[in-house]
Amino acid sequence: MEISVQTEEQWHSLAVCLGRPELAYEGAWEAVRDSPPDGGAARVLEEAFTEDPADLWAKRLKAHAVPCEVESGGADARHPTPDLY
Repeated sequence: MEISVQTEEQWHSLAVCLGRPELAYEGAWEAVRDSPPDGGAARVLEEAFTEDPADLWAKRLKAHAVPCEVESGGADARHPTPDLY
């Protein structure tokens, strides 16, 4: 799954969608945007996204206006590992 969060507003929406609004603290977007792809934020997201199948996450994310794309077939369809851009 590819999540294309580009703004602080989208990051806030993602945090709310995950049921983790505390991830949208003041300054969080800057920290996440500048963090390494395999950093702490990525691990938090990966853990959250293993709870449900990718197609279900895609519906949730789209309902919260979080840009995302699910690759068809493969392991991604069962349990996504998000790539945050």
